[in-house]
Amino acid sequence: MRAESKFRLVDVWVGVRDPRQSTKVEHDLIELLVVAVSAVLSGADTFVEIEAWAKEKLDWLRQYLKLEHGIPSHERAAWPWATPLAGSLQRLTQKRSVRPSGAG
Repeated sequence: MRAESKFRLVDVWVGVRDPRQSTKVEHDLIELLVVAVSAVLSGADTFVEIEAWAKEKLDWLRQYLKLEHGIPSHERAAWPWATPLAGSLQRLTQKRSVRPSGAG
């Protein structure tokens, strides 16, 4: 029997540089992105829906992510898609055939 290769959503974001000031960061950028994409893949269409989905799935998400400060608000979850980082994220997601709602 062949071992199946597993896709890890966290790996999609390898190489993404976090432009935020490290002393002001509460939520890990990669975790923010994984939560957002997971919610979108589960049917969330807005950042409010992403936040609601993530809060509902918090115990499940913590099996894979630290989420030391819990789930970010929908305003914080929207941040990566509304900054200059958005272009980089869009290129990465298009390259890997994962396209989050609201990106570009």
